[in-house]
This record gives sequence, C-alpha cells and structure tokens, in this order.
Amino acid sequence: MGKQYAILRVQKCKGAEIGAMQYHNDREPGKHTNPDIDRTRTRLNREMCPHADYEGEIQARIDAGYKGARKVRKDAVRLVEGIVTASPEFFEGASAEEVRDFFEDALGFCREEFGESNLVHFTV
Repeated sequence: MGKQYAILRVQKCKGAEIGAMQYHNDREPGKHTNPDIDRTRTRLNREMCPHADYEGEIQARIDAGYKGARKVRKDAVRLVEGIVTASPEFFEGASAEEVRDFFEDALGFCREEFGESNLVHFTV
C-alpha cells in the first residue's frame, strides 16, 4: 500500500453561504448540487457534535462576543468550515472501528486546536 495522508481543508464562509452549508451537511431533502451524494447512505451519517441552526447559533455567538463599536459588516466572515478526511487508500483497507477511531481522533484534534466552544457542528 502506498503512502496514506490525513487531509484537513478549511474555507471561510459569509452570511449567505451558511444556510446552504447546513442544508448540504445535514443532507436535508431537496436537490443537492453535489452529484457524489449517495442518499441511500445518509442514514449512516453520525453527528459527533450536534447542532440546531448554524445561522442562529453563529449569530448568538457574535452577539454575545462582539464588543466593537461598529456594526458587523454583512459580508464579514461568520465561520470557517473544515473538512477532515484521509486518502482513499486508508478507507479501502480500514475496518469500521479504524474509521470510527480516525474520526474520533479528528474531532479531538479539532477540539484541541480550535477550542470545543468554537465547534458548531461535526458530522461523519
């Protein structure tokens, strides 16, 4: 087997993108633009850091923590989305327990690196 890699991708998100992100991440019913979504496997998704409403939770955090004199700009970055995965070779040879452990470790890394209170949602 060749080299295997852990992968972490991050992306800034502004206000208008947040609702669409939740729609996509939660696999809510409707038309999704990603053709790779296999709806028959959605039931296998597992929320490891549950949430209710991205926009509401994020706005509440901004309201509670922002101490600036100016109003927050409409086009301000509201959150950073992260995707944690591994090279395909890892998943091809991994047992269900190894995959579960990988994502438990990934969640632990995110909690330590970004702070538990800064995580809005984490799902596998």
